[in-house]
Amino acid sequence: MLTSLVVVAPLAYLARTWKLPFGATTVFLTAHAVLASTLVDFGFTGGRVVLAAAVAGLAADAALYGVRRAGASRRAQSLAAAGIVPVLLWSGVLAAVQLSYGIRWSAELVGGVVAVSALVSVLVVLLGQSGRTPATP
Repeated sequence: MLTSLVVVAPLAYLARTWKLPFGATTVFLTAHAVLASTLVDFGFTGGRVVLAAAVAGLAADAALYGVRRAGASRRAQSLAAAGIVPVLLWSGVLAAVQLSYGIRWSAELVGGVVAVSALVSVLVVLLGQSGRTPATP
């Protein structure tokens, strides 16, 4: 959950205050996955996890682009980022870990991790945005 907040908080802030270019989420999630993978035994061991994070980033970029094209407000865009990114990221990463290492989790555990990460991220972003309206460019 903490990792979700580390990833989502900056993206939600940027989505609220700036028009994110397509690919920004992909670069951010991929860079985060590469850095996290190097921490395991101080060597790069997570090729599939990084690939899953990159694919999740592309999917999140496409989803957020669709939200922006639909004419959503900046607040709605940041809330969408807070909800979409953890769902895509953790679904992909948990699938990659299962395929790479053969770890099997119950469907309830995987669903709970994904849902709670998204809900906590949305709640934190909502609390962080309460009462503030950014200047529109």
